Amino acid sequence: LEGEMGLEGPESPEPQGKTPEELAEDAEARRHRLDDQPTTAKMWIFLAGPLMNLLTAWVLAVIMFMSGVPTAEVGGVMPNSPAQAAGMQVGDAITAINGTKVESAGDVSRLINSTTEQSCEIALLRGGETVTVTVTPRVEPQEGQKEGRKIIGITLALKHYPLLQAMTKSTNYCWTFTKLTLTLPFQVARGDISPSEARPVGMYGIIQLAGSALDSSVAANALYPILSLIILVSLSLGIFNLLPIPPLDGGHLLFLVVELVRGKPLTPELKARIFTIAMGLMLLLFFYITALDIINPIPIP
Repeated sequence: LEGEMGLEGPESPEPQGKTPEELAEDAEARRHRLDDQPTTAKMWIFLAGPLMNLLTAWVLAVIMFMSGVPTAEVGGVMPNSPAQAAGMQVGDAITAINGTKVESAGDVSRLINSTTEQSCEIALLRGGETVTVTVTPRVEPQEGQKEGRKIIGITLALKHYPLLQAMTKSTNYCWTFTKLTLTLPFQVARGDISPSEARPVGMYGIIQLAGSALDSSVAANALYPILSLIILVSLSLGIFNLLPIPPLDGGHLLFLVVELVRGKPLTPELKARIFTIAMGLMLLLFFYITALDIINPIPIP
């Protein structure tokens, strides 16, 4: 669409010497100019991009849950691994690690890597009985990271959901991430999440995560590692673009709200100044995040 938010300047006068057909074509072209659309129509236009990001994430999450997501149940034990040495078996349900309850598959890796002891106590549910084993994780170095990753040599079993359950799971999954993103500043202020855990990730960091997720998908022969990353990126883009900051879609929406309140749009000159300042600040933020990704790489799971 032409004429985005009036930044193109005043409309030029009708050219002279044109045929009626050419004038009709010019009038049709002006009819499709963004500035000539009703305010509510322009709002839907700027909402379309972020909403498509959110919808894409939801659809991919449905596919992810249908194709299988990991549970806290042991799906495989690698030969000559710490888990095999400790006596872990396929079908064991991991219920606690070092006394901390395991509520999801993500807790398994997180709790093992967060242990400060050389070994960890893992509580298992096996055949209706609770069994406790002591496992000494093996530390594998990670490229670009000071500390290695602790592994015990197991794969987690996948659970496949039917379509209707996958749709419900997808809705909860996307809503949980959205709510976490929106409340993140407050959680950092309260100390619930450390600033290092809430740090933004730029394109360089996303490329690193994508490489790791692709490797994990190939190794596990499953879609969830790469799909989960794509889902989170798509959700993040949708939420970010809705922020009321020019030149994001949310910034355009803010201008339209101001237009509704004032009864007339802001002048093109004022819009241009606001967009120039905001774009400069966003470029500075982009370069800062990129430098942060290079100097202090994010931990790769």
